[in-house]
Amino acid sequence: VIDATIRLFSQVDLKRIVALTTVIETNWLVFCLSCNTNTLNQVATWLIVIHCFTTTLEFYFVEMVYRRYGSRNLLNIFSLAYNYPSLYKVFMFTTFTTVGLPGTSIFIAKLAFFVSLSSFDLLSSLLFAFIFLVILPVFFIRLFLTISGGSISLKNSSYFDLNQKDIFILLTSIIFTIIFGFYPSIIA
Repeated sequence: VIDATIRLFSQVDLKRIVALTTVIETNWLVFCLSCNTNTLNQVATWLIVIHCFTTTLEFYFVEMVYRRYGSRNLLNIFSLAYNYPSLYKVFMFTTFTTVGLPGTSIFIAKLAFFVSLSSFDLLSSLLFAFIFLVILPVFFIRLFLTISGGSISLKNSSYFDLNQKDIFILLTSIIFTIIFGFYPSIIA
């Protein structure tokens, strides 16, 4: 988790960033299972289901950006808010989900994780809290501001903001992410 978090800050490829967040979530899952408590086993179950929808959202976002900009490199992606406002809103939601804001499925997993872990291993709880509640949000907010900024027009682009396929895939992932955020007992 620590290594992948540190490596995030040197990445400029969006797909690698998503892959590193997957590594972080997978290691978090393994840590939960290795603690072998009822609550952390439940968190692990949540993470398995949640990961399906959040990672779909993240990787599909990267694919949509690649189709529109012809690159996954952060240095070549600019003014998302100006050029593709609907895609920008999807990116905003994806960022909020990845960070784990209240109302998203990852928030519930983090809350249960920290409550359970702090009862028997305070040092690990503090380390995970620093990574999940400070370092990762700072990274993703910085990423969000980097991609969103600017006002350079790509009006010659042959892509619409979102097509029907994009909307279907994104809405499916977003709806389940929100449902699991407000009703985590569905997963249990």
